[in-house]
Amino acid sequence: FTLGGKVDVFHGIYCNKHSAAKHLEMFQRSCIFNHTHRIQSHYANGLSAHNGGTMADLNHKAFSYMPRAQKMQWGNAFNVVRIDGSGNEHIETIVARNNRFMFEGILF
Repeated sequence: FTLGGKVDVFHGIYCNKHSAAKHLEMFQRSCIFNHTHRIQSHYANGLSAHNGGTMADLNHKAFSYMPRAQKMQWGNAFNVVRIDGSGNEHIETIVARNNRFMFEGILF
């Protein structure tokens, strides 16, 4: 789906070390995806791509299919998108550390 007519939000396609850059290069639109479960952003030509990580209990048995070394590369995070009065998008990545994160001054 698209937020504010400017930011595409989807699962993601490319899975490599520079996946945010690859998505931006291929789509030529600002986007958010979580395909690789990693945290990454790339900016170019007034656009940005954000690999938003995952917001999950990585120790849960649902993730037992994935080797520990792979899960250690994942990051717990989510993205917040705000569209200002001029239609410009502002994308913020909120990162959880030790199962906690701060948002707008409040610790969760």
